[in-house]
Amino acid sequence: MLASLLVLLTTSAFAYTLKDLGISLKNYQVLPFKQIAINAMTKQKIERNGILTIKKGQYMVFTYKDETVKLKDAKVYDTIDNSTKVYPLEGFNQVLYNLFLGKENINSIFDIKKTNGSFLLTPQQKTNIAQVELSLTNQKLKKIKITDVYGNI
Repeated sequence: MLASLLVLLTTSAFAYTLKDLGISLKNYQVLPFKQIAINAMTKQKIERNGILTIKKGQYMVFTYKDETVKLKDAKVYDTIDNSTKVYPLEGFNQVLYNLFLGKENINSIFDIKKTNGSFLLTPQQKTNIAQVELSLTNQKLKKIKITDVYGNI
């Protein structure tokens, strides 16, 4: 009995993957998400809703009204009006890639806080992502809310 309790406590204390957090991710999953972008200079908020499609271990696609962003093979494919640009994976996209597709332990890139029915993930490294909130229903990932901060260019 004590040994199984220690295993449970160890798993909870050292959550290495979404699965270790008790979050079930299907092989192919489509989720609603909200991105809240906050301008660091003006504090203006821009909210975008979209659909996130995840093919476990292969790619993830953010679909907005007028834009599609695909993260695959450590690259970003950004499509607007049938024109696609390819970028290296960095910043905002790098963090999300590591969270859902990368081989890194998520507690090596995020501080993790469990709240009622969700997990709040705050990046440990400098990035424009302020927070990622993973909302659960019956241990299944149901919604993602991403808050990021950007500056004027």
